[in-house]
Order: sequence, then structure tokens, then C-alpha cells
Amino acid sequence: MQGFKAANRRNLKRVTAFSLLFCLVLTSCSPERALLPPGDVVSSITPNVETTAVPLPQGTLIGPIQGPSSNTAPIDQGYSSPELPVSTKPEQKKTLVAGLLSKPSFLGGANRAETACQRQLKRLGVRFELPAPIVGNGACGIAAPVKVKSLSGGIDVIPDATLNCPMALAFAKWVKGELASAARVRYLSGIKSIHQMSAYSCRTMNNKVGGRLSEHAKGNAIDIGKINLNNGKTIVVRRPGLFAFREKSLLHSVRAESCKYFTTVLGPGSDRYHKDHFHFDLRQRKTSYRHCSL
Repeated sequence: MQGFKAANRRNLKRVTAFSLLFCLVLTSCSPERALLPPGDVVSSITPNVETTAVPLPQGTLIGPIQGPSSNTAPIDQGYSSPELPVSTKPEQKKTLVAGLLSKPSFLGGANRAETACQRQLKRLGVRFELPAPIVGNGACGIAAPVKVKSLSGGIDVIPDATLNCPMALAFAKWVKGELASAARVRYLSGIKSIHQMSAYSCRTMNNKVGGRLSEHAKGNAIDIGKINLNNGKTIVVRRPGLFAFREKSLLHSVRAESCKYFTTVLGPGSDRYHKDHFHFDLRQRKTSYRHCSL
């Protein structure tokens, strides 16, 4: 009997000791610490910091919050916020507007007409450049000049002729429709080059002091002095000799037909100022009158 009681006391002491140990373990550990992997340390002090939630782009998926102390939703790393327009200073806005208005898509009616004219020149096979606007003395100048270098069929213009676009187009059509075909019929040869004596030139008519401004001063006229053919023949614009039948026929023909292309046609026999060249221009008159001196 005494041995049984002694055994019970020993068992009671063991249970009491185990209970005390278990209580110590429970009071020294938090659930968070018990769930952390080995080696991780959690501070027992929570900083008093205000946090601001970051707005998420629409459609962003949010995963589970990692840890009870996180109060900021994670942002999709593949998202980048769109760039906001930067405020522009007034001077920069003026420059921007000016740049836009200078582009063909924003041009006014006059400039659209120039663009259409240039497209026609390209379709005719004219090779040309577009120099900067020409501003001369007084009323001289060309707002949209065209420097013609060669015409349909590879006919060189020597030297390059600076004209306004309508005049360049009329000249190109005349060469292709009249001069080139007349040369093939009469000389069985194409044209190699055309030598022009005057295109744009800031001067008065016939260079008279105090005279009326010439159409050359607006790039609206051209003077032709010599035509070179592929067969080596050179045709000089002048009164042909008595027996120069083919030359006489060619010059008379192209001069007569030129009235379909130009509003003014002058040449040998018109006056002493045009004895050695053809003068063509697109002078605008109040009536539909064309001055074609034959």
C-alpha cells in the first residue's frame, strides 16, 4: 500500500512538471513566430507609419497578402503608367503651330495648287528642285519657286531655269507636245538640250529704266535661244536663212503652236529686243487676250 502511494506521488510530480514546462512554452511563443521558417526574425515593435494605398490600373490582378503587417496592395510589375502631356510654354506652342502649318497636309488653297502642279511636273518626267522662296526688291520674287533641270525624255535645260510652277508646267508641256515632235518630224532626231537665256530675273520689261516690271521678275517667263539635237544639229532662234527650209519650218511651227500654252509669245521679227530668242510668259490680262506676235 505504501509503495502504491509513493508511485502516485512520483507520477503527480511528473505531470505537474510537464504542465509547467508546457505553460512556459506557450507564454514565450506567438502564433506568428511559430509559423515562420527557421532563421526569420520578427520585430516585436510595429512602427507607426501612415501608408497610402497606390491606385491600381483597371484589370490588375492582386495576389494574396504576404504577412499580416502588409497593408499595401502589390502592383503588377508589367504595367507602366501612360505618359502625361508636358505643359508647353507659349513660345513653344507658337513654334509648334507654325511647323504644323508649314506641312503640305495643313497648307491653304494656294499651296495645295502648288503641290498639285508639282505632281504634274513629275508625271511629265520633269526633273526639278524646290529652292527656298525668293524675295527680291520691290515686287520681285517667287513664293514657291521651281528650278527645272531637265524635261520629258531627258532633255537638259541649260542652265537650270528657276520659274514659278505654272510657268514651268506650261514650258514642259510645250516642249513635249510641240518642240520635241516637230524636231522628230523634220530632223528625225530627238532633242538633247535647250539653252535658256533668261528665267527668273528681277528687272523691268526690256531692261528699261522706270519701265513696267517684267514677267521674268515673278518667274513667269522664259527666253529660249538655242536648241541642240541628238544628231549634233544646233538650231539657233533667229531669222533663218533663205534656204534653211527645215529650220524655218520648225521655228515657225513651234512658235505658232506655242500660243496654246502661253499668253505672250515673242520672237524674231516682233521687235529688236527679241531678234535672237523666243519669249514665253503667262501674263494675266483683264481679258482672255493672248499676245502672239508671229
